[in-house]
Amino acid sequence: MPPPFDTPELHLHLLNKAHTLLRLPSNEDLPSSVSNWLTRCLWAGATADAFISITRTPDEVSIVTNLSLPDNLKDLGVSAEVPLTSSFGAIKVQGPLAHHLTGILNAMILPLRDAQVPIFAISTALSPSTLLDTDYVLVPLSKVSDAKKALVEDGWTIVNLDNELWQGS
Repeated sequence: MPPPFDTPELHLHLLNKAHTLLRLPSNEDLPSSVSNWLTRCLWAGATADAFISITRTPDEVSIVTNLSLPDNLKDLGVSAEVPLTSSFGAIKVQGPLAHHLTGILNAMILPLRDAQVPIFAISTALSPSTLLDTDYVLVPLSKVSDAKKALVEDGWTIVNLDNELWQGS
C-alpha cells in the first residue's frame, strides 16, 4: 500500500546507527547502574542523533537505543540471561504528523509484511491533542535490504538512500 498522502511529512529517513533492544523484567527494580547509565545518556552524553525509548508494561521494561551499551551487561547490574538484540536498522517517518491522519503506519508496514520483514514500531508525540511527532520502524539488520527495496517499490520516498548502515542493500 503506497503512502496515503504525497507529502514531505511522509518521506522516510534511514537512520545511520544500529539500534539495540534491551528487555528487562518488570517485576524487579531497575538496577541503579542502569538508571545511572540512562541518566548519563539522556542528559550528559546525548548527541543530536541519540535515540532512547523506554517502555514499561506489566510484563517488561524495554529500552531501545542507538547508543553504545557496555560490553558486559553485568557492568549495568543486568544478568546475563537478559535478552539483548543489537541488530536493528531504524526507519523514521519525517513528520510531524497531524493527529487526525490515519493509516500511515499501516501503509508503511504492509509492504514490509509482504516482504517478510519483521518490524518493531515506536511512535512519539508532540502534543496529545494535535500532533504526533513521528513513527519509527525498526527492522533486523539482516533484512534492511529487503525493507528498503519493498518500501521503494511500494512508492515511498526515502530521502537518504546512500546511508552507510543501509549500504549494500
